[in-house]
Amino acid sequence: MPIDRSNPTSKKGKRLFHTAVTASDYVYNTWQCRVMYYWFKKFKDGPNSEMGGFTRILHSGKPDKFMQEIPTFVAQPLPAGMDQGSRGISQGACKLARTLDSKQAKRYWMSSTNEAWELSTLTHKINSILDLLKKQLALCYQYIEERIEAETLQKIQNLVESIHIDNMMILRALMCCHCLKVLQRPGVNIDVLRRKNVLLLVSGLSISHDELSILEQIYNESRVNATRTESQYQVVWIPVVDRSVVWTEALQNRFESLQVTMPWYSFYTPEQIDRAVIRFIKEVWHFRNKPILVLLDPQGKAVSPNAIHMM
Repeated sequence: MPIDRSNPTSKKGKRLFHTAVTASDYVYNTWQCRVMYYWFKKFKDGPNSEMGGFTRILHSGKPDKFMQEIPTFVAQPLPAGMDQGSRGISQGACKLARTLDSKQAKRYWMSSTNEAWELSTLTHKINSILDLLKKQLALCYQYIEERIEAETLQKIQNLVESIHIDNMMILRALMCCHCLKVLQRPGVNIDVLRRKNVLLLVSGLSISHDELSILEQIYNESRVNATRTESQYQVVWIPVVDRSVVWTEALQNRFESLQVTMPWYSFYTPEQIDRAVIRFIKEVWHFRNKPILVLLDPQGKAVSPNAIHMM
């Protein structure tokens, strides 16, 4: 903002600006001042111009060869530690303003070329620091996720190796949720699987309708003609998808088209399945891409890692 050095009650004469530019003796800074002074002279004598004088504040402490070209005031450098930021520069400009001829200019406009350079440099440094912090934060999140996944995987492995009175602890660890979906009955609690033989149908979305129709036929026939013992088993579909692939509307439609044909239990969405569970299924039960049926007994023990032939 311009500093009004005139008497506020005086209305005599035209109130002009005196432009004071702080500068160093660096080549780039000098070039900026020469360009600025060139355009100052271009517009100074224009119609309705309020430009008065122009002074370059050279705070190198010694004259240079451009003093004959640009009106210059040589200032001594500020002491170490006080020459940073715009506050020290502006204070130097204000001191000069008090020594200027008030008859030539009633108002003063202070500019700083090296201040703009300094702000540009600081902006670049701050952006670099921000980018570095974002990368470090992403690495921290990744590390936390990997630690949680490793701990969850170890927990599942410990549960599988332990003896239980029923299968609920194993199922809760594998399913990471308390509700399943079957046909038009959403929100089925997994307690319906308690102390039953559970067949986990593990597959990707590439499982064909022909494979599903065969499994569905065998499943329905076994339910109709089952003995009391055989009727105690249930099937749960565990859809395994690649989490690195963006989940699109086409994939969602494919998932729903498969789910709607299944008479057994399934997850609402593949995202309900924890990464550690997928890793366990691949590493322990050796799931690749072909469908497998893992048979869990009423105590949650994996009796068979692939019981498709039993169906």
